[in-house]
Amino acid sequence: IARKKVKLAWIENNSTRKASLKKKRLGLVKKVESATLSFGGDGSSSLEHHLGVQGPSFSGSSSVASDHGLPPFKTF
Repeated sequence: IARKKVKLAWIENNSTRKASLKKKRLGLVKKVESATLSFGGDGSSSLEHHLGVQGPSFSGSSSVASDHGLPPFKTF
């Protein structure tokens, strides 16, 4: 199925912009979770480091992150 081109534009409304970012982050978290289940390993530490997101299934990843010398994470 062909899709239309997406026109990139700044979202003026603050609440809409934050909601859009949150949806994109959660989508990325789901993709990383499925990839980690499929291929094994721990993708959560790098995801938390780059996005600042700590999901419910990432409870043990803080110790993994400290093992790799990553800074503490922010949670939303």
